[in-house]
Formats: sequence, C-alpha cells, structure tokens
Amino acid sequence: MLHLGIETELWRLSELNISAKGERLLVEVCRYFAASAYLAPGAAAKHLDARLFEKESVELVFHKAKPCIYPQLWGDFIPDLSAFDLVFNCGPKSRDITLAPP
Repeated sequence: MLHLGIETELWRLSELNISAKGERLLVEVCRYFAASAYLAPGAAAKHLDARLFEKESVELVFHKAKPCIYPQLWGDFIPDLSAFDLVFNCGPKSRDITLAPP
C-alpha cells in the first residue's frame, strides 16, 4: 500500500496452512502469529464468540473507526468503504488524508 505509507509485511491465508473456518479461523490466525489481541470492528461484536478467543488467551478488542473524509468521484461522501476507494480516488494524496486530524 505504497500510497498509504504502509510497510507491514503481508501474508496470504493460503501460506499459513490453516483449514479452520469462520470464527475459529480468526482464532487460528491469531495463534499462528502468537497475537495477544484481535482488533475487530465494533459491528462484529454480535458475530464473534469471545469465549473462543479467551480460551486461546487472545484479547478481543472492538473499535469504531472515525472515517477520514475525502473527495469521491460520484455524489455525496460514502463512509466505511475500503482503503482501495481512498487510493483509487486520491492516489498519492491518500496518506496525507489519513494523517489529517478529524
């Protein structure tokens, strides 16, 4: 994600050799990377069983992101789209937009 200045190493799920599905998949990915916490959008709270994460000593943390507002090509601003929407609409200016105070 060059335009966002993200240098985090990316992994494909297929590289991890994890065959679990659903919530169990999330827990297994956390175990694979020895994660102590899983950060999930607040709306996911009603879909995730916290006990599965607790059993593996993974803290389940929910957050509500505040959208950064940026120019979109068609009509009024639509929040909560992917980072790709930001990059496709703003290109190299994307990083400056994500770093701007709300």
